[in-house]
Amino acid sequence: MKSQLYVRAYNKVRKEIKRSYRQLRRQGGWRAVGAAFRISGGMAFRIGEEGYMPSEPAICQVLGLPVTVEVEVNPKTGKVIVPKDLRVKRTPRQLDDMSVNELRWALDHREEMRG
Repeated sequence: MKSQLYVRAYNKVRKEIKRSYRQLRRQGGWRAVGAAFRISGGMAFRIGEEGYMPSEPAICQVLGLPVTVEVEVNPKTGKVIVPKDLRVKRTPRQLDDMSVNELRWALDHREEMRG
């Protein structure tokens, strides 16, 4: 059922892009259409004329399409395997940015270097 909704939404967006091109053909063509939809002119052309279905989440979000991401599932546990590039990266905090209470806690709970 979700795939049918996705195709309907995509077809609606594609028709809107084609209709906009007919109106903006003399005022800049595909670049004007892209600017109206907040995408590039080339992407507007690919969607409107070639039937390209965007897969980049940022473009789908701008066009109001469902954002889909393919994920890998562990067959034994059924849990999603998060790729390394999507994991949250922890950045070390600078001592200057910490409040007095945070600094006190960090000093009290620090681990000594083992070497």
